[in-house]
Amino acid sequence: MIHEGRIIKFGQKVLYQSEGWTITAIFINGKCERIQYKKTGSWTNEHVYAVLNANANGQTWSKDSPFDNSRKRWIGVGSSSADWNMVLGFDIKSDYYSKHVEKLKKRATAKSKAVPNF
Repeated sequence: MIHEGRIIKFGQKVLYQSEGWTITAIFINGKCERIQYKKTGSWTNEHVYAVLNANANGQTWSKDSPFDNSRKRWIGVGSSSADWNMVLGFDIKSDYYSKHVEKLKKRATAKSKAVPNF
């Protein structure tokens, strides 16, 4: 991630490719906190709901915004989010991931505002 001109590295990134699908997962402290799905070809509703169901972890997804043909958004229990875009694919983030990223951005902002002692 890049914020305030700083590269911020965190977590472990794992990439998996098979049969036209690319799955990228980010693990923080050994737990998958973000997972992205991309595929060649068009997405069908069956693809969309298969990914949602595979990542439900016992929670129910609720529509967060009006759907259109190019993007959709859901919120899960605990404020996890699932965003689908027909070009970018699926991006599912846990609440912990979102809070962790915000904390890292705040640190980067503070560092970029600090006056150096020359």
